[in-house]
Amino acid sequence: MTKAPQGSLLIAIGGENLFGAERRVIRLAATVARLAPHYRIILVLSAQLYATARSNPVIGKLVSSFESRDCLVVLPGVRPFRRGRRLGLLAAQIRAGSPIFSSYGTDRFLIALRFLGIPFTYEVTSPAVVDRIARRNRTWLPRAAKSFLCVSPSVAKKLQDFFASKGIDASAKISSYPSPYLDPEVFQDDPKSKVIVIGSRFAERKNVHVFAQALVTALPQLSGWSVKICGNGPFEEQIRATLAEHIAAGTVEVGYVPNLSVELRSSQVFVSMIEKDNYPSQSVIEAMGAGNALLLSDRGDSHRFIDCADPNGTLVEIDPPAIARALVDLCLSDQLSEMGASSRRHLSYLCDERDYVETLLRSCGYNLANHGG
Repeated sequence: MTKAPQGSLLIAIGGENLFGAERRVIRLAATVARLAPHYRIILVLSAQLYATARSNPVIGKLVSSFESRDCLVVLPGVRPFRRGRRLGLLAAQIRAGSPIFSSYGTDRFLIALRFLGIPFTYEVTSPAVVDRIARRNRTWLPRAAKSFLCVSPSVAKKLQDFFASKGIDASAKISSYPSPYLDPEVFQDDPKSKVIVIGSRFAERKNVHVFAQALVTALPQLSGWSVKICGNGPFEEQIRATLAEHIAAGTVEVGYVPNLSVELRSSQVFVSMIEKDNYPSQSVIEAMGAGNALLLSDRGDSHRFIDCADPNGTLVEIDPPAIARALVDLCLSDQLSEMGASSRRHLSYLCDERDYVETLLRSCGYNLANHGG
């Protein structure tokens, strides 16, 4: 006889496309459900993200598992996490005091929860989220939130410093994960080819357009290599214009792919040029698990992904000539294959699945251990 759940936890993700943030939260929700079966884990997605996720063989299976257990809420319409009335109706159906874990892209949902007096844990996924909180002057968040769980210590400090600048001591409510999140599914690869991958939204802080400028210099020096620029966003037209000659020659592909992990299995080099911090990017983690050497911007805690004793890549300033030089050196290194293997070893050292889930549950007032007997 199956025991009744000791409680429920709603995990909401507000993205529309299946980028690293969305993949991570869906995988994480599935991991929490697996490691803590004594709780009922409910996943909340927009209709667009639901459709995109279902088209991904791996993520689609995870979403289907929530659906089969009647633990999936799909919000209809376009950008439902930006529509306050609809979110208010959803929030009103949630029993007051029931833990809610709200992640990327759910700002309006938090406002609805605030006005209904329903506590929540807010997952702060990047320095850019803290900047948005500051820009919108959301000084009410420490009063409304049960807790803040940040993806890294540097993000936690940035959030704490913002509230302190407003005369608010929120330190008791702010914590961070002890490590990056790792899904064992990332440890897969195929025979490697001379392929470079960069995968993220084409937003300004992601600097994919800067990497495109570097490729103009680097690619003529990399005979036999090709590049896959995976994503979409406001800089796509500029990226395509910069690399038009190489796209026409077939050495560069640009566009959104629903399953980045497939591309990473056969690539040898993964690039991420995020402005403020690459750590703990889910795309970087997936690239490491697939045995890629790394070329990362030297920002924030990005150095945590690089193993100096057992080299698996390099850090570089966000500057086209510097990126071009570093990319050529990395691709032509006779240690490239060993760097990919080192990425896998370093990832295993960095991550602890149970500690990660325990931290999440604790932030919501739950425990990983089943005390129900």
